[in-house]
Amino acid sequence: MSAARSVLVSALGLLLLSGCVGATKATSAGTAAPTGTALRGAPPATTESASVIALGRAVKSYGQALAATAPASVREGLKLTAPNSAAYRYLEHMASMSEVPAEALPTAPPLAALPVGEDGFKFCTIPSNDFSCNTYSDFTVNQDGKLVDFTIDKQPVGPRLTVVSGQPVTVGDVKFTLMSAYRSIASSVLVVSVKVESGAEAITTNPRQWSYRGPDGKQATAVDSSRATLVIARSHVIVGMNLGMAKTGGYLTLSGCPSNDCPNGSFSGVLKVG
Repeated sequence: MSAARSVLVSALGLLLLSGCVGATKATSAGTAAPTGTALRGAPPATTESASVIALGRAVKSYGQALAATAPASVREGLKLTAPNSAAYRYLEHMASMSEVPAEALPTAPPLAALPVGEDGFKFCTIPSNDFSCNTYSDFTVNQDGKLVDFTIDKQPVGPRLTVVSGQPVTVGDVKFTLMSAYRSIASSVLVVSVKVESGAEAITTNPRQWSYRGPDGKQATAVDSSRATLVIARSHVIVGMNLGMAKTGGYLTLSGCPSNDCPNGSFSGVLKVG
């Protein structure tokens, strides 16, 4: 796993990961598989067998994309997935998290995707200890052979994901855009990534001072997050944070200040999460 990714796994409580289309089991040999079909096991040497081999290769490549070093390399895996599927959105979320500057967070050892059977893999913080692992399995594909959905530790990923990259909130000439939100399967924490874009002036923003109010009215602050971050003029950074057990559907209050006038010129805005 990339240095940036492993940082996020440890510091943001992801443990990498710990957090659309209906799927069925494979049909019998010689019968065409329906959309969103899971192909597993060791069927006879037929077209279905070739499909199983193709699925295994796609899953292996997907695991390699998750463990890649650069965001662009992570996004290379998107071509293996159906657009807007859970598999697509999860990889896009992890790509956004990998853009968080490594120097903004503590370091952690890299992780590697270890094979599990013919069509799964796992990430382990301690390779010799299965209790430290999260297993990715039950992959399904559509009729075009693109990955659609999967589980982590037998729990569906799709319902836990919000990938937006939508309309930004503008405060002066600074823009904040929600990139993704994911409720970790291993720890049930809410992990959020936000794009911060500066205007004509450099700004400083500190996600550790941001606050979040969930749809239930409960207030949350970042448990682990990017440190105070300088955003030079006319550029952007992605920041990440762990909001504990908060629920999506609430509002994130963001803040910052011009780097040459902190804290006097402070500003704030509110961003909907989910």
